[in-house]
Amino acid sequence: MTNRRRPSPAALAFALLAFLSAPAFAEDAAGEKPKLPEGVKALTPEMQKELDVLVQAAAARRGLKLKNAVAMGQLDEPKLKQKVLKMFDDELPAAKMAPLEKSLKSFGYIPEEMNLGEYYPKLLTSQIGGFYDPKEKYLVLIDREGGPLGPQGEKMFGKEMMELMSNTMMVHEITHAIQDQHFDLSKFGHDAVLDDAAAAKTALIEGDATLVMYGYMLNSDLERVPMVAQQMKMFSSNPGQLAAMMPDMPGAKELAEAPAYLSENLMFSYIQGMVFALEVKKAGGQKLLDHAFTKDPPRSTEQILHPEKWLAKRDDPVKIELPDLTQSVLQGFARIQEGTWGEFNIRLMLEEKLGAAGKAEAATAAEGWGGDRFAVYERDGARVPVWCVDFDTQKDAEEFKAAVAKALKDAAVTCPPEKKRCTVVLGGKLEAKASEEVNAKLAAAAATAPENKALDLAALGITDADKPKPLGMAEAMQMMNSPNLKSLMGAGMETADLDKLVDTMFDDPDMSKALIDSVMDMYKQMGLSMPRDQVEQVIKNPAMRQMMKSMIKNMMPKQPAAQPEKEGATKTPADKPEPLKE
Repeated sequence: MTNRRRPSPAALAFALLAFLSAPAFAEDAAGEKPKLPEGVKALTPEMQKELDVLVQAAAARRGLKLKNAVAMGQLDEPKLKQKVLKMFDDELPAAKMAPLEKSLKSFGYIPEEMNLGEYYPKLLTSQIGGFYDPKEKYLVLIDREGGPLGPQGEKMFGKEMMELMSNTMMVHEITHAIQDQHFDLSKFGHDAVLDDAAAAKTALIEGDATLVMYGYMLNSDLERVPMVAQQMKMFSSNPGQLAAMMPDMPGAKELAEAPAYLSENLMFSYIQGMVFALEVKKAGGQKLLDHAFTKDPPRSTEQILHPEKWLAKRDDPVKIELPDLTQSVLQGFARIQEGTWGEFNIRLMLEEKLGAAGKAEAATAAEGWGGDRFAVYERDGARVPVWCVDFDTQKDAEEFKAAVAKALKDAAVTCPPEKKRCTVVLGGKLEAKASEEVNAKLAAAAATAPENKALDLAALGITDADKPKPLGMAEAMQMMNSPNLKSLMGAGMETADLDKLVDTMFDDPDMSKALIDSVMDMYKQMGLSMPRDQVEQVIKNPAMRQMMKSMIKNMMPKQPAAQPEKEGATKTPADKPEPLKE
């Protein structure tokens, strides 16, 4: 590595995500006192003392205390691999893994040659820097050479930032322990396989912990900070790019090379889940966030992607009941798997098939999603995937049909007029007449419309006093001058990256609106007023954009100037910069 430190804020966001938790496996062993299992090394007294402080910090940020002590220890990487493999063997034995793998292959999410049972545990192991195990009630920090981010971490970020990032990761995991003790994660239902509602619950869990994590890092309640949600949405738009920015970090190479279904679902839970948790807290504070855990979790990735569909005009999914086709047209086949893809994975599927040029079309085709159900049938190694998708409008259904016809060449797609439903037979294994019969039966599948009961904040005891107040000017300036924020904004970010970040803020409609709202709030707090159209003119002025770039450059930490070499001096090997790794 050279001394030039490359990561942008988006790259640092990936660095934090790269050592977040493994999925929460297993169930609570009731009545047993938490203890470290065999093979997990106890922490030193100094480390335990530091973690006790982090427990208090996590509790303060989350607004909930850790009810009972949690055993904490360390695992080296070989033992981590053993632990992850055991988790998979316990939760996804061959009888469950085989149909899961076949389903993902049938819909094109992973390549046919992939052995998912071997590949996915390796991918997770490369990402994990710590985890909380709700079965045995213990928390683990990974004992990795060079720290949680590996040997290159300190070179890229510096010792102090590395220590902060290690503490930040532990705050994330402690938050999972807090969640478990208050909401019993073993009964939360986020571990169902190939289930969109479970993916939404996972995003709530991870998003909540990620929000606490960033709040700890910046010493601020992020729901009070303007434009945070818009920034995170920008990061979430290209997880692969985040990984590519950090090629030397543990797991970065593996994540960048992983099938998009695996890598983007991992990132979705943290980044988009954080945006959802942030919007929930902005609307109703901690009370509303706790209500989501206890009574009313998000029911779809659609609601995670569009929080207003949970917060405002409720849009719960239609529940579709597929007929058992082994009793009719698919006699002799076995139904090996059922599930629900949801808006996020439908969009992901179409984006992968349509490529960069079809990204907007894929998003449009998925956004009208109202509910779906798929099944995979198999006979003598031949698989027949069938799929039923309901939409909000007939226009949405037609948009989906057009995108699927381009993306999935072996798909037989029908969208009955005025039905707001599309049915799909994939794989090309059936003759045309049989495909028509399957589609006809899917078109007649029963569906239960959602109640769509709107949130009643008053009934939940939520008042204006529970809602977060925007940062005051003094608090905002204090946060802007935070060394941690400067590290996040800087880490040696190059001018081109900085200019691109600011341009995105001004050019993106949502972020531009949030910027205008922030200026309006600032005027209000100062007891001043200014018409919104005038504020818009100021924001759109090119001079304002340039001023913002200058301000952020001034915030960035200054790098020490390079010392001129003395004439005739001989360089030692230690003086020579390491070549950049590809």
